[in-house]
Amino acid sequence: ARRSEPSNGPLMESIASAALAKLTEFAPHDLTFTAWSCAKMRLEHEPLRDAIAAQALATLSAYDTQDLANTAWAFAKLCVEHRPLLSSISSESIKKLSAFKAGEMTMIAWSFASLGCVDLPLLEALSAAAMPRMPEFSVQDMSTTSWAFAKLSLMDDELLDTIAG
Repeated sequence: ARRSEPSNGPLMESIASAALAKLTEFAPHDLTFTAWSCAKMRLEHEPLRDAIAAQALATLSAYDTQDLANTAWAFAKLCVEHRPLLSSISSESIKKLSAFKAGEMTMIAWSFASLGCVDLPLLEALSAAAMPRMPEFSVQDMSTTSWAFAKLSLMDDELLDTIAG
């Protein structure tokens, strides 16, 4: 598959400007979907990205687990290591970890690893939450979780043994 070039044409600029003007009115899921869409389109619009991060920081406690995972994924996909946002996503994720689905846990691990962000409290909590729920993990979830820990040079023998079965 061919990777597309960033989508910064006039149409995308107009869409980004319109979104930027209304961002403070967005519900958490709408804000997350906007971040996700920017990442999927590879839209490199710094003012919109920064406004999404600021609005997310202001409303993150209202995010559900999918919103947390998708926001982390979007910033990772755009290769943007927004430390305050990642720190807040980490804190909220730890609080809500029991509600995360396997794929959402995997997405959080992948996102932090892709950015090279070693957040030990988050990763230790993810590991502890994932181990008893390993039957819920797909093969891809297991391999991606293993990759994330390896990418960050974190050796979690207990997690790897659980994944190995």
